[in-house]
Amino acid sequence: MTLDEVTENEVLLDARDYQTSHRDQIDQAHCIPFSYLNRHHTDLPDKKVVLVVEDLVEKNLCTRLLRKKGYEVDGYVMPEKEAQLSVACVCHK
Repeated sequence: MTLDEVTENEVLLDARDYQTSHRDQIDQAHCIPFSYLNRHHTDLPDKKVVLVVEDLVEKNLCTRLLRKKGYEVDGYVMPEKEAQLSVACVCHK
């Protein structure tokens, strides 16, 4: 999933740590790092959630917690990985 694919029926949750999310801000995202998510999940609107995470472990932990709290996780985005994938690979034989 990419950031462009997020619809009006979904909320974007940036669960990366504050330093990373501040350095690479996403305007429409709710910024709640995973370590604060258990206490502040009620700040999210009642919509499907699309996660912004750094890695698969963070994605899995956030997904489990949010599902336990009754949210539907609709997808995830890893901006760092997206940037790495968009760089052309030059292979030498």
